[in-house]
Amino acid sequence: MLDANECDKDKAWRKVGAVFANPDIHGDEDSTDPVTVALDWSDDAGVTWQTTAIRTLAATATDARQFTLDADIASDVAVSRWIMLRARWNSVSTWAPVLTGLWAEFEVLDAPARRRRWQLTVAAHDQVVRRDGGEMSRSGRQLIADLCLAWKEGTNLSFRDIDYDAEPTERRVRIVGIKEEVARPSDAGEVGDAMIQVTLVEV
Repeated sequence: MLDANECDKDKAWRKVGAVFANPDIHGDEDSTDPVTVALDWSDDAGVTWQTTAIRTLAATATDARQFTLDADIASDVAVSRWIMLRARWNSVSTWAPVLTGLWAEFEVLDAPARRRRWQLTVAAHDQVVRRDGGEMSRSGRQLIADLCLAWKEGTNLSFRDIDYDAEPTERRVRIVGIKEEVARPSDAGEVGDAMIQVTLVEV
């Protein structure tokens, strides 16, 4: 299980890989028996696994002594504090590649490299009118609670920027900062009428 020495921070895992290397073939170096190796990852402590790279080769392959399995991970598919990697071999009756290393590339969500960030203020009150002219079904108190819960649990959200009509790109984001402002500080968390400042980061 890898945490990139930052076990208390959520990360977006971007790429994983496995290195196979050995000066000599482990087994029959003239074997034409095809061996399949696969690389899997899990972001839920091994409850579920995703296969990200597979290769089949024989001992006579030119790079059988040294090769790499690696693959990119889509934008917000693997977001967690930890990631587990697993290498698997199939059909190893006469020879097998030797695993020498596993690695992963990541970005810490609190300090992403070249990732978009937004800071905006959400008006949370009853009977909010949407951009399409309709009325939001959630009350101000429900909207505040939903935003706070998404921030607390690190939920991935769909986000459309203000220029969505001109550039219709929907992005996946997380709330990494949140602040509630009300007319009377004593009403914070009690009334459904507030301005919620949020900081979003693309995952």
